Amino acid sequence: MCDPPARRRVPMEETTREVVGGSQLANEAGRRLDEIEAVSRQISGLVQSISELSREQAQGSEAVSKNVAGISAYTQQTAAGALQAEESTRRLSDLAVELNSSLKRFKLPKVAA
Repeated sequence: MCDPPARRRVPMEETTREVVGGSQLANEAGRRLDEIEAVSRQISGLVQSISELSREQAQGSEAVSKNVAGISAYTQQTAAGALQAEESTRRLSDLAVELNSSLKRFKLPKVAA
């Protein structure tokens, strides 16, 4: 029969070193997690800022679009008014020609000087 293997005895100093090393690793991991959390908060803030700016830009674009539509409507109204003015001027010119024609039929007596 074989004797069971002898257990290795770990000196107290080595155990203490391992505990201290583990504690340091845990502390370093905690600091790294704090850094990750801080960076995550910064990223979240930046994403919110970008979102707000995008919303404001969309509102500005909508306002510009409405203004362009309004200008287009006024331009169409002005063009229609110009066409009406042109038509009225043409009719007035035609009436003036007609009046001139009518007046040619009449002869005024010469006035003695």
